[in-house]
Amino acid sequence: MAEVVSSEISQVLQNLIRNAIDAIFEQPDATITIRTGNNAEEVWFMVQDNGPGIPEEVQAKIFDPFYNQTQSGFRDSFKGPKGTGQFGAAHVFRNDPGI
Repeated sequence: MAEVVSSEISQVLQNLIRNAIDAIFEQPDATITIRTGNNAEEVWFMVQDNGPGIPEEVQAKIFDPFYNQTQSGFRDSFKGPKGTGQFGAAHVFRNDPGI
């Protein structure tokens, strides 16, 4: 059984949802789907949006600390740190010995 810090998992989920909102900002048919599940070995969650996707030329950079390519009006009003989402998620999961 893995032990997790609920606040870290919460932060990962919040960051993924913010990223999804950025991806669909001002898109007329905007959709975010959140799925969760479990079995005898694991629990999981997935955040999916119907945005344009991550351009191939920047995919290798998304786990770099503070990398950010957000250009939407939604995040412009956000006063917290930007560009920590995917890096933070990778950090949480790499540092958890149960994952």
